[in-house]
Amino acid sequence: MEQEGEKKFNPYEALLINEVTTITNIYFPNSNLQVPSVIDEIQIPKNFPKEPIHIVDYKTGKQFKEPSIAEKRQAFLMIIAVYTNILNKAENITFGTNDWELAHNIYEFPTFKKRSLRILPIGSVYAEDLIKDINTINNCIAFSYVDPLTQRHIDFKPKNLGIQTENDITDTLYYLNSLNDFYSKHKKILRPKMKSKDSYYHLPALSKDLTSQQSRQYQYDLI
Repeated sequence: MEQEGEKKFNPYEALLINEVTTITNIYFPNSNLQVPSVIDEIQIPKNFPKEPIHIVDYKTGKQFKEPSIAEKRQAFLMIIAVYTNILNKAENITFGTNDWELAHNIYEFPTFKKRSLRILPIGSVYAEDLIKDINTINNCIAFSYVDPLTQRHIDFKPKNLGIQTENDITDTLYYLNSLNDFYSKHKKILRPKMKSKDSYYHLPALSKDLTSQQSRQYQYDLI
């Protein structure tokens, strides 16, 4: 971990981005889910795609644990945000020195060409494309919890986050689509409650049996 830590701070080996805010539109067959994501840290290695882009979510205290179902969904949304907004830009990073640096003996950090992340990244993706491109998602993006105080880390495989197979991603997409439909249907009632100071109100959680059973039909509808 110490060598990895040194590598991510080496501007000749990786581009390190902190507090990245993105907006991702996921198009379902009958609705559109728009998700803002704030990602604590993104590490893009110089030899990408031989090494994956690494998402780091900082967790301290009791938060530093195996993720709950809701936290797995949050991790999935961060992964999709990187897949949609950053993955296609990762090969356009300028590493090394330029003429100015050589002349003035100044070494700049690596940057994106055309300053493509200087404004809020907003991207869109169809739900069915996420299922079809599962190998790219799982091979090109890694996800970890890191405690910034102790530097302990938990590295998650796709199976740990419930996105290893097409059926796994279908389950997750069905869950998100169902919540989105529920909110859209009852938004006049839910909107003032969500904006209130009542911290005890939460959106309903779907039954595991219901999600597993109906998501198979949902995958069929998508593809």
